[in-house]
Amino acid sequence: ILLNFRSCIPGEHLIDNTCQKCPPPTFSIDPNLPCMNCPANADCSDQAKICPRQNFWNPDPYSLKITPCRIDDVLRCANDNGCRNCAEGYAGPLCETCNFKDQYVETGYLKCGKCKDLNLSLFYSVLAFVIFTVYKLGSIYLVHDGNKKFFNNDGTENLEKSVERSFYIKAFLTYTQLMSVLYMGTSSVLTTLGLTSQIGNPASLVAYGAQCSMLALGIDYNDFLYYQTYMVISSPITELLVIVGIFSISNLFVKSINIRQISVVAVLYLIISFQPGIVGNLSQLLSCREIDGVPNPVIAAHAHWFCDDSRYISLKNFVAIPSLLIWCFIVPVIIF
Repeated sequence: ILLNFRSCIPGEHLIDNTCQKCPPPTFSIDPNLPCMNCPANADCSDQAKICPRQNFWNPDPYSLKITPCRIDDVLRCANDNGCRNCAEGYAGPLCETCNFKDQYVETGYLKCGKCKDLNLSLFYSVLAFVIFTVYKLGSIYLVHDGNKKFFNNDGTENLEKSVERSFYIKAFLTYTQLMSVLYMGTSSVLTTLGLTSQIGNPASLVAYGAQCSMLALGIDYNDFLYYQTYMVISSPITELLVIVGIFSISNLFVKSINIRQISVVAVLYLIISFQPGIVGNLSQLLSCREIDGVPNPVIAAHAHWFCDDSRYISLKNFVAIPSLLIWCFIVPVIIF
């Protein structure tokens, strides 16, 4: 007679050469060690796994490190399916990153949304760019037209000082009103793009709204942060070139357009629209934090990026910090 005796498995412990199941609420990961009491804020009914309760997280089902999750309007650490830690669409440390593999992308600060249709998202991104460009063209032309007397009386040395100061308030209020109307009228489009939490912030619309489009273009989600950063920084320059280019072409047919004056208004307009969002997005790259159970510090706003990664260090030191200095200090000094 051939007898095979198995070794003790997790959830059991060895007593007098016998494998005995751990009694609730204790558990055992290493059968060679005595059963242990289940840690606080966890469920060990399986006797072989440590399952955190709702709004708590651990790195894996065998980790004793139970960490509280972020509490806001999103239930990230749902833990509603056995030992599954994260709610649908969320993943990573403290369930604060998005499940990019299943086409969930960042829709705001530590928030995720589903790209329902990648091709449709790409189309909406292009359409949104065209609509906003047309809107900005009209706004810039109207502001310039309303300030012609200031331009004409001031020569060419201090054009930027001649623009009526109330322009800043007018531009802000007009833009806010447009965003409110757009949100009420096209909420399904914005939901498809994952942009509903970024209404009124053009820099964040660029940063987060582009993720679905990047997935549609086959860009690896591990490169999203780098593409987003460069897009946020370059977006006002790109729009300025497009707007000035369109006005320059129009000037071939409508000779009354002063390209230099239009350029001054466009620069002011784009700075007002983009500067707060650019500063906010770049600032998020500078803050790192440590999470229990995660070996290396992560970016506070992007928990799936490690702060000791050489690409991140280069991005921070040579792109984010210099750009912040420009947008926080140099640009305001030049304009005001």
